[in-house]
Amino acid sequence: MSAITAFLLFALVCSAYADYNRNQKFQWAELYDSEGKATSWGTVVVSASGTVGMVCDDGMRDHTADLLCQLAGFENGAESWGSHYNSAADKRLPTSIISQRGWSLYALDDISCPSYAWFLYQCSYNAVGSHDCSWGEAIVLKCRSEEEGMDIDDYSVQIQRGNGVMDFNGTVVLNGTRSDGLVCGTNVDAETAELFCNAAGYRYLVHYDVAANYSSSNKLSCDRLKDQELSVIVDDVKCPNNTTDLSDCRFRASEDDECDVDMALVVSCTNDESNQWKLTNVTLAYNEVGEHE
Repeated sequence: MSAITAFLLFALVCSAYADYNRNQKFQWAELYDSEGKATSWGTVVVSASGTVGMVCDDGMRDHTADLLCQLAGFENGAESWGSHYNSAADKRLPTSIISQRGWSLYALDDISCPSYAWFLYQCSYNAVGSHDCSWGEAIVLKCRSEEEGMDIDDYSVQIQRGNGVMDFNGTVVLNGTRSDGLVCGTNVDAETAELFCNAAGYRYLVHYDVAANYSSSNKLSCDRLKDQELSVIVDDVKCPNNTTDLSDCRFRASEDDECDVDMALVVSCTNDESNQWKLTNVTLAYNEVGEHE
């Protein structure tokens, strides 16, 4: 083994160990109802660096809720979240149970997770156990159970032009056994868009954007959308760096009216290496979105 190879192997092992070690700050998360029973909809309790307690709603965002649900074993993320203040009584964990179990009132406060975060250790927060929160500010999560979630492996990917014919250029359509639908394009980057090209049978991405910025002939028409009863069913697609498989990505089911068909992902794909996006530095260029034709 050469010195360079040995160094790279050492660096890879050290990096993996560092990631593992940082993630050990968060041993587990669980959701509890008002009786202290584990559930998929209740007050979230985490074990962080040995301190067990609730999570305060200061700084809370949807992505953080997803990460907390995933730590609790719900891979499909959060359906909704709130606090003790605005949640039903049977979802609120009482302080009496917290005291009986020897937990702290709060383990985390002011937690903020960037969009690229895949683990809670990538988020910022106050020192573990440090907080300025009352009992009513505790986070209540409703996590998606396995049967409620969506698995990208249950869908095939097609690219359809204005008349619904499959082509290299058009709207990304997911075909599933139970439903068909579109992908929200507002948070998709070029690497992820290329994965949809790959899943549709093409090697490279040429360009991508939201439907509102594509010509009528290069995206599904309104008539075709109505005929096929298509709407956006997938949102917030997030893929790990350097993945080559769409099944490695996380995504969530789109809520009603959250992302309309004007925001659906449209791609142009190719098998010609010389025309791929990496050589043209393509970006998602929408700024102002026009009305749907």
